[in-house]
Amino acid sequence: MFRFLLPVLLLFLCCSCGLIPQGPSLRTPEDFRRAFPSEPAVIPSGRPLSLEDVEKIALANNPDLRAAHYSVKAARYRWYAALSGYLPRLTADFGVGQSFDSTYDRRTPPADVLRREDVFGTAAGLSVSYLIFDGFEREFNALAAKQDVLAEQEMLMNVRRLLLRAAAYAFYDCISSAEMIRIYEADRAFQDSALEQAEVRYAFGSVPLDNVLNFRILRTSAEAKLLDARYQCETARFALCAIMGMGEDFRIPECREGPEEKEGMDLYFPDESSCIAEAVRQRPDLEAERRRLEAARLRKFAAYSGFLPSLSAYANFGFSTHAARTAGLDSPRYYYNEGSFDYGIRSRWELFSGFSTVQLVRERTAAQQILFFQIRETYLQLVREVRSALADCRNAAAQVKLHREMALWSRRQRDLVADEYEAGKETVTRLNQAQSEFVSSEARYVVARAKLGRARARLQAALGRD
Repeated sequence: MFRFLLPVLLLFLCCSCGLIPQGPSLRTPEDFRRAFPSEPAVIPSGRPLSLEDVEKIALANNPDLRAAHYSVKAARYRWYAALSGYLPRLTADFGVGQSFDSTYDRRTPPADVLRREDVFGTAAGLSVSYLIFDGFEREFNALAAKQDVLAEQEMLMNVRRLLLRAAAYAFYDCISSAEMIRIYEADRAFQDSALEQAEVRYAFGSVPLDNVLNFRILRTSAEAKLLDARYQCETARFALCAIMGMGEDFRIPECREGPEEKEGMDLYFPDESSCIAEAVRQRPDLEAERRRLEAARLRKFAAYSGFLPSLSAYANFGFSTHAARTAGLDSPRYYYNEGSFDYGIRSRWELFSGFSTVQLVRERTAAQQILFFQIRETYLQLVREVRSALADCRNAAAQVKLHREMALWSRRQRDLVADEYEAGKETVTRLNQAQSEFVSSEARYVVARAKLGRARARLQAALGRD
């Protein structure tokens, strides 16, 4: 019966390989829609998206953030694997075998030499071992693995920090592009009105033809700028859609600033030193570097375990059966069973290993120094980001205040010049100049407001705030 066991087992394994479920192919857009469905529960309907809505959707759906969650899980499982060194090892084994021995061309064989022997046997064993002492290697490795878990958790928070900054950037790009559409639509409407009046006056001979052509050119220019603004708005929404983790079948509704985003020209900015101190306390990327440095220090101490002995306890239990068939004996068949049990304590001390332990200590000391200087580089980058973000915020707030005043003055000037042009007191050149300055000042004000929003998000991210 046992001679057929191996082919049947191989056949079963081959058939089982064909039954393993296959993963998603991810080769067509339909495959991606099925594998990564959107979560409409987090998408508000019937109203424009605010910055808070965008951040909530991005935190719920962004694939980079989800992958970072699994990085934390993987690190935690590695920590659990390191903790398994404190548990005993239990091993069971079983074997089945048969041996054939034959003797040929022996004319005067000794009495104990058999012509032919066929032995079939089984063996089963159970062993338990427990590591009592290994030079504190497992202790330091477990502590280092825990630091890796904490470092991955900080990196998760760092991905979240950068994601919120990217979401804010994309949100304000959508806001500014939508505002530019409004500005150029208003400019086109103004040019349409002026063109209509110029055509009426030209019909009565009050103005020459170049006035009509002038407003036609300006109206066409406003239409071209409007088309470009709509394209910019569409691409900004595409970018925002990708950050929020939505597929190509999702269309982002209109974005709108809240009162807290519209204001902010008179923001209070703390001094530079307090901002740097806050960032050092709160930045998750710097904390992750601290955790990695601590893990490297613990692994260096684990390398010293090679200089110390190890001590372990063991216990083994075995049971075997034998069935033999021989030729040339009065009783050609015989059977017997045997059992065994042993236990003890075993100690091992490697006295010389070709200086491999020394080199391992040196390697891990160098790895610790690498991380030591990397954390220095992270700190310098943090200082640069905080200083740059703080300067950007101050400049953007001042620019918003100035451009808001310029926009108000430009509107008032344009209205005055338009009234005087209708009364025949101003030329068409002056009207064109006033309208162009008004449109430019409003566009600069919109850009300044978007820069302020991005600068505030940049400062929040640089300080490590949510």
